[in-house]
Amino acid sequence: MRPWGRRMSPPSNSIIPTYNSARDIAESIGSDLVQTRRPIEIFVIDDGSADHTRADVSAYLDPRIRYVEAQHRRRAAVRNAGIGLDRAEHLALLVEGDAFVGFMRLSE
Repeated sequence: MRPWGRRMSPPSNSIIPTYNSARDIAESIGSDLVQTRRPIEIFVIDDGSADHTRADVSAYLDPRIRYVEAQHRRRAAVRNAGIGLDRAEHLALLVEGDAFVGFMRLSE
């Protein structure tokens, strides 16, 4: 039997690389939190933002949301750093400002 049970989907995580996206990050996180197949962890990997992205992400009290600060290295390197943190069987990749909508929803 699978470790997550017969009727449950395998664990999934999300990675959201971000850079100076305080105005968009809430939509990305919010769309991830309402999926029917909820992530075990949401990694928000900050690529050295100078705005208030950190404060906006820290305002979420959900323990699944992990804020990781990185040096400014460009989106691909930051996304790869997030992938290195992931331990789930499935992974969803978003970019700040992206949101799961309609047919893009993750489901059980």
